[in-house]
Amino acid sequence: RHGGLSAFGREVIRELNRLGMMVDVSHVSDATVRDVLETSCAPIIASHSSCRAVSPHRRNLSEDLMREIAATGGIVQINFCPGFIDPGDPSPSPAALNEFFSTGKMPDEALPDHVTPLGVLVDHFDHALRLIGPEHVGIGSDFDGVHVLPAGMEDCSKLPDLTASLLERGYSEFDLTKM
Repeated sequence: RHGGLSAFGREVIRELNRLGMMVDVSHVSDATVRDVLETSCAPIIASHSSCRAVSPHRRNLSEDLMREIAATGGIVQINFCPGFIDPGDPSPSPAALNEFFSTGKMPDEALPDHVTPLGVLVDHFDHALRLIGPEHVGIGSDFDGVHVLPAGMEDCSKLPDLTASLLERGYSEFDLTKM
């Protein structure tokens, strides 16, 4: 509606900074991310966003925005939701989404048979790590907010498999401890 932050939104960002609260830009438009970057005097985070260069979903961050977040000392945490990370993942119907937003439950028939391979998720981490460095990349799984997850990432007990996959791609344990 505002093409980014409203004047009141900028006031809120300044107050969050004054209180020492983190500003999270997941779920906002590119224009709003830019306005937050311009307004905030503290690092910002994207608590559960992924890489638009890997999957062109509008919820994912562009490379420019990821670099700008990192330049402030901020962090981009990679989301595990197949609908955001996997360009081959079929989207639920508008009716199924309406039911989800009104009841909090996704109808079973709306959940696709498609399974996102773990490698697709690892591609997002790989891209972000190469682009902005391990000190600016984190895990924003959204385990409690999605209905399906990539194969092999069904819950937090599987996170060592993510680490193993990144080690196989050449990242060091030292770098991964920063993530």
